Amino acid sequence: MARAVVIGGGVAGIAAARTLHDAGQEVLLVEASDRLGGRAHSLPLASLFPREGGGPAWTPAFPGEHVDAGFGWLHSAQRNPWTEIAETTGFTVDRSDANWRTQWRDLGFPPEDQSASATAYQDWNERALAALEGPDRPLSDFIAPNDKWRPKIDAISGYANGANLT
Repeated sequence: MARAVVIGGGVAGIAAARTLHDAGQEVLLVEASDRLGGRAHSLPLASLFPREGGGPAWTPAFPGEHVDAGFGWLHSAQRNPWTEIAETTGFTVDRSDANWRTQWRDLGFPPEDQSASATAYQDWNERALAALEGPDRPLSDFIAPNDKWRPKIDAISGYANGANLT
């Protein structure tokens, strides 16, 4: 019988299970999908070029190679165990800041609104961080339902965490 159960076989779940295992714990990792990895997913390069069904009859030069189909960044790379794994296996980890605050093209988002939304996000983030030692609560608890910037903060949460604030 397992001593610890980790729910979710994404990167965080795998890292948690590995950490527990390495600490001598019996671990059961439970994943709902048909594969491990969560958003981290690679495909055999050859699978992208089928020979039947109208696809090109092309064979890649390196048929055993894989192509990345997701997992564009490591969350909290400064403390994420996958950072060291990536570096020790020869991957380069780009440590530059993301270009989140630069508006792409002219999307009609005035500078004063950009500033107000950034302040609302920072305030929400500070309230959530201040509650870390308290009981488990959804991130939605830290922003008012009628806050003008809630949809943007919810969208960021969905993008970064794969889930909305609730």
